[in-house]
Amino acid sequence: MDKSMYQEWFDLENYHWWFVGRRKIFLTLIEAALATDGGQWPRTLHVADIGCGTGVNLDALSGLGVVIGVDVSQTALEFCRARKPYRLCQAPFARLPLRSGSIDLLTAFDVLEHGEDDAAMLREAFRVCAEGGLAAFSVPAYRFMWGDHDVAAHHYRRYSLREFVSKIQAAGFEVRRVTYLNTFLFPVSVIFRHGKNLLTRLQRTLGKEVVPRSDFRSTAPSWLNPLLLRIFAAEERLLRGFDLPFGLSLFCLARKPESPERRE
Repeated sequence: MDKSMYQEWFDLENYHWWFVGRRKIFLTLIEAALATDGGQWPRTLHVADIGCGTGVNLDALSGLGVVIGVDVSQTALEFCRARKPYRLCQAPFARLPLRSGSIDLLTAFDVLEHGEDDAAMLREAFRVCAEGGLAAFSVPAYRFMWGDHDVAAHHYRRYSLREFVSKIQAAGFEVRRVTYLNTFLFPVSVIFRHGKNLLTRLQRTLGKEVVPRSDFRSTAPSWLNPLLLRIFAAEERLLRGFDLPFGLSLFCLARKPESPERRE
């Protein structure tokens, strides 16, 4: 990811509708999964947020247990330290400096699309998860939604639901739940993204140099952010009982199976 985007995210993550809304939804879905499993969890969960970025999710996850943030970027970790003295580690996703079976809850929010070999990243996630442990992954959905935002963020891909589930299962996980997110705003997002793509192609046809820009850099009136947050966050209630059929993102809760010996 471009270094300038870390500063951008650091400035936006505490109030921008997309960051705030998804954080609220992620935490709700994870807490519901933990509650469903009843008393099987240790008193203190060991949580790893892989690709922690500038660290805003570490605060939310710290209420669930002892949290460590891992990111390949030193720049990202410097922003984390500017927030709080978190436990942090610099490492690539495919080579985590964590003991096998040591993590009760692993999260990787919008991280897999940044890796050329996402299968290796998922295998490493499986290795460090404890038997019976949970993993939560989110990724951008739909290849037809590819745009300058993906280029600026150094994405390798956007995912179909089938590809997302297949790769998680191939790593050894049992998929417990998979759903789309950001459904209510999806039609508007399609128009915005493809309108932006069309404008970019037109400018390049006319010989203008166009630098790929993150969607977060788009200017909007101040009243729009709280409105979009209310719309996005409203999905939380639906997700308590239903999976959503389409959306900008995919979210999966997966479980590392227990060995036969442990089940006995």
